[in-house]
Amino acid sequence: MSSRSPYYFSLHASDPKDPDGGTRKDTGHTFICGPTGSGKTVLVGFLLAMLARGGVTQVVFDKDRGLEILVRALGGTYLPLKNGGATGFNPLQLPPTATNVEFLKVWLRSLVRGSAPLSVREEGDLDQALRGTLALEVASRRLSRLVEFTDSTRSDGVHARLCRWCESQGGDYAWAFDNAADT
Repeated sequence: MSSRSPYYFSLHASDPKDPDGGTRKDTGHTFICGPTGSGKTVLVGFLLAMLARGGVTQVVFDKDRGLEILVRALGGTYLPLKNGGATGFNPLQLPPTATNVEFLKVWLRSLVRGSAPLSVREEGDLDQALRGTLALEVASRRLSRLVEFTDSTRSDGVHARLCRWCESQGGDYAWAFDNAADT
């Protein structure tokens, strides 16, 4: 900096010793750590503000809501996560594109998978329930409706494992994804 030349900062690391000469830019995943009061939030806020000028998409995980005002000032959506408090997340209200449907299949499997992999029948049940749910009006698509499309006769089946995520079933984790609207 003392040479008065600009510093070209990038969160996308590249190594000039790579066979491609360092032309490939990796994604800008960044982790900043330091002791309390050392300015981590200030640094992250500054970087977010500078990167926002370029119109980049940013996802921030923020402890103690230190960046909430900045995120909102930059036109972002700030979703505070509180254990037991509704998150506003409802992936089932995503548009039913091929990419989103594939994401939903993987997501649903992760919600119901135990220590053993799902059987072919269980995967089929989930896929059928997903198709049924996606056929509903967007406002009606939620986990509490999806579980209605599953077989409730098996005590260890997909239905039983989904119930803990469903408000209609009094599920302990319903606050996480079974929200009326996806914000």
